[in-house]
Amino acid sequence: MHGPMSQASAHNSWKLKISRFFNGLHTHQTCHPLSMLGMLWIDVYDSVFQFPPISSNFAQPLKRTGTTFHRPHSTLGHIRLSNLTRIKTTSIPVITERDHDTSHLKIGLLNVRSLTSKAIIVNELITDHNLDVIGLTETWLKPDEFTVLNEASPPGYTSDHIPRASRKGGGVANIYNSKFQFTKKKMTFSSFELLVMKSMQPTQSLFIATVYRPPGPYTAFLTEFPEFLSDLVVIADNILIFGDFNIHMEKSTDPLQKAFGAIIDSVGFVQHVSGPTHCHSHTLDLVLSHGINVVDLNVFPHNPGLSDHHFITFAIATNNLLRPQPRNIKSRAINSQTTQRFLDALPDSLCPPKDVRGQKSVNHLTEELNLTLLNTLDAVAPLKTKKMSHKKLAPWYTENTRALKQASRKLERKWRHTKLEVFRLAWKDGTVQYRRAFTAARSSYFSNLIEENKNNPKFLFDTVAKLTKKQHSLRKRL
Repeated sequence: MHGPMSQASAHNSWKLKISRFFNGLHTHQTCHPLSMLGMLWIDVYDSVFQFPPISSNFAQPLKRTGTTFHRPHSTLGHIRLSNLTRIKTTSIPVITERDHDTSHLKIGLLNVRSLTSKAIIVNELITDHNLDVIGLTETWLKPDEFTVLNEASPPGYTSDHIPRASRKGGGVANIYNSKFQFTKKKMTFSSFELLVMKSMQPTQSLFIATVYRPPGPYTAFLTEFPEFLSDLVVIADNILIFGDFNIHMEKSTDPLQKAFGAIIDSVGFVQHVSGPTHCHSHTLDLVLSHGINVVDLNVFPHNPGLSDHHFITFAIATNNLLRPQPRNIKSRAINSQTTQRFLDALPDSLCPPKDVRGQKSVNHLTEELNLTLLNTLDAVAPLKTKKMSHKKLAPWYTENTRALKQASRKLERKWRHTKLEVFRLAWKDGTVQYRRAFTAARSSYFSNLIEENKNNPKFLFDTVAKLTKKQHSLRKRL
């Protein structure tokens, strides 16, 4: 039977083991966040039950393969594995959970007037405004021109586009978060350019259409657009249509404006944009919805370096899980004081006398040990919840490009506040410097990547394909 001195010695021995663990001296070190309690449990468990060593190999430190820990292969001598009892352990609480509240997709719209020269700017618009989808009109791209679209897409995004087939100009494109699994639906009309994406959910569907109607005669448009709307409302629960319609919505006496308003009213669509969306105070870019709420619509001030159209953002509220929810990560704050606090909080009952241990089964003692350690850890280092965003920055985004971008934004704010020409010219010059630095950083990144993998032909071919070919939503990006 153990006396008070032996119990105190054993208790101090466990505290020493725990102290070594918190200070990084444990033999079973690992960076896995879930392993701390498990590795701590191994030492305390060995001290409590004091099984005789089986072999020198079996006592080696745990090794990690993926998320699994194991000891090296060993011969167990005369020990029969079939005689060992499987120990039931207490499961560790889940550290991630998802919020299933009403989600919002944040969407952008821009008549970009040649995406080729503004791919980096579009990439930044998506990142800066945390957009899930951006619709672009007048992309001026060719049918197989994917390099520019890939450059405009941040990491984790993919794109679809419909180029103008017959002549130069025109074209529509969408860049969107690849987690949404949109599929393109083929619909073609002669009087306007159109890109339709759909997402089918178990309970409802969402269709997103990007439209560009060239200026000019509109007789065919007034025939085809009602047909397009009628077809959509039959097959879709929620419909969102946005783009550059080249209809002067600010002119209440304009015949096209009147006819267009009557069409969307008759089918049950709502038009949400008011105020100028063009540098000449015209309202040309529109957002139409059917069966879905459009909120937080914002028409940004005109940016001459971006386009002759205003940049527009808005959100749509949906009651499904189309939008990937932000993760709620639970973690513990462990600092230099945690060790002593944990040791002081450990109860003396953690070390029961030998005769008491003999009266309880191994499973029962294991459950008690797990519960005691977990409760003590929760008391000194409680779990705290933090929401993790999905925002990803391009790998070539450096401190230098960040500083140039901040300087450019500062000059832009000064110009908009003072309207002084000197600040407008300085802002324009700062923006040019930033774009050049960003392009150089991107080129340097891929040059280094290719140089480091010059002996890996498969990687090089894959890298070139990712830069020049269409990126599918399920493909892993660089």
